Amino acid sequence: MTSKDIIKLSVAVVALIGAGYFIWANASDSTHDAGDETKTEWYCTGCEKSFVLNGAELANSMRLQEREIAEQKGPSDGPKARGRGDVTTVNIVKCPFCEKWTGEAARTCEDCGEIFLARTKRGETAICPKCKWDPHTGHKVEGDRAETARD
Repeated sequence: MTSKDIIKLSVAVVALIGAGYFIWANASDSTHDAGDETKTEWYCTGCEKSFVLNGAELANSMRLQEREIAEQKGPSDGPKARGRGDVTTVNIVKCPFCEKWTGEAARTCEDCGEIFLARTKRGETAICPKCKWDPHTGHKVEGDRAETARD
């Protein structure tokens, strides 16, 4: 074996030991759980309370539900359910307060802090029912859209 071969072999051994240590260190790190870092906001339509779930909790308490889209009361430029009639599929979660499957996706108003349902019964993006903040524009809305904040 030449000295160049010994150097190459030494570099390869050190690289393998370094890779092994890196894998071992990351696999044994019990303080890091990616599921716990993801927080999602929900609102229970049954008991009318808001709550937050982390990734692990969400994995154990979410399911899909098909529901009819509420009839439209006026003009809208929002998305329509295509090819499926007036039915859409939504994620629902089990409420930790009332233990019913009535938790729906929510968001926090950036203007007043109110937590409200993310979608209307028609499937459109909801605006804040308290101050009429619109998540699409980041501003308060007026007129017909403001009047139907809870629809």
